[in-house]
Amino acid sequence: MREQMLCMFDHEFSEDRSKADDKAFSVGDELFLDLMEESAKKVEGHYQLLLPWKNTDIRLSFNRSVALKRLILLNVVS
Repeated sequence: MREQMLCMFDHEFSEDRSKADDKAFSVGDELFLDLMEESAKKVEGHYQLLLPWKNTDIRLSFNRSVALKRLILLNVVS
């Protein structure tokens, strides 16, 4: 899978890489490739991958009181 991803990236981002060091990946690049390898699955002949920038550990605060105040203000204004 990693080989396919790297081949796709080389095809998609085909800038002049003659001066770049292709052997060294940043920590972020390694994390991204690991995420792609772990999340890749084939569904109905197509690959599905997780979004690399999507944080799955987001915890939203309980904001009912803020929402109620906003609703009251919207009703007063309109």
